[in-house]
Amino acid sequence: MDLLGVQTDKDLTEVWNITGNQGDRWHKAVIYLRKIRNFEIIFEGIRTKNFGGGAAIDDIQFKNCAPDWSLPGFCVAATDYSCQNAKCVESELVCDYKPDCEDGSDEFDCSQFVNIPGSCSFDSTTSRSLLTECSLMQRTDDDFDWTIASKSSTAGTGPVSDHTPGVGGMFLYINSAAQREGDIAKIATTQPFPASVGVCRLRFWYYIYGSKEMGTLKIYSAGEHGMPLLMWSVTGNKEDNWIYANVIISNNYPFNILFEAEVGGDDLTDIAIDDISFTLECVTGGTVP
Repeated sequence: MDLLGVQTDKDLTEVWNITGNQGDRWHKAVIYLRKIRNFEIIFEGIRTKNFGGGAAIDDIQFKNCAPDWSLPGFCVAATDYSCQNAKCVESELVCDYKPDCEDGSDEFDCSQFVNIPGSCSFDSTTSRSLLTECSLMQRTDDDFDWTIASKSSTAGTGPVSDHTPGVGGMFLYINSAAQREGDIAKIATTQPFPASVGVCRLRFWYYIYGSKEMGTLKIYSAGEHGMPLLMWSVTGNKEDNWIYANVIISNNYPFNILFEAEVGGDDLTDIAIDDISFTLECVTGGTVP
């Protein structure tokens, strides 16, 4: 087996491998690297028990790797992401369940993002698996629970499909018809994020449509000590569509993220969320450079 790895000051990541008999000729390999800095490339060959085989490499080239923004594909801003077509988008938009690169390459390889505890598309999730699959937990200091569904149970409010229809079709929402005005439902991440200020971004999609008596959706960062800090909120009747939110989450102490929805003035005030994701800076923590 032959491996290609990228070594940074943080870790070693395998980006390509090949194994088995590839035929008696040279093959071309093109490997796209993400936006990374201070890295080295490591080629590794692993010999099998068969002494008759061998592997070789030749004519290695690097394209758009030099720190010169006159080259295609170099992004001037330190936090920009380089798309495969050499265009640039802000790194906070990578793997947020919508293509921002013209070629969609910012949504190609999202394994690092979907594995962050709290990230969830809800497509294969049930109420029982919410904790294990999404690292999200219904809070007990509220009035009722969020519901996982494929559509709102009440006509005229809430979504009729999830944000990415056809993939799995599930989302998280509050059923206002079964509650009273002012009732609150809370759900929170179960694993704390490290303290950070201005670098962690929560991305998600929300649906808040129905009655003019619509309630409120709030996002808090909840530290180990003190009151939860309000990071973002939306209230009132919005468009009949999924809406994107990109929220900076800050706390001077390790924190969990809390989603809180409040029922409005009638039974046409459903609120839904879907496709929760986080930037990698939420895992590393820190402050704005």
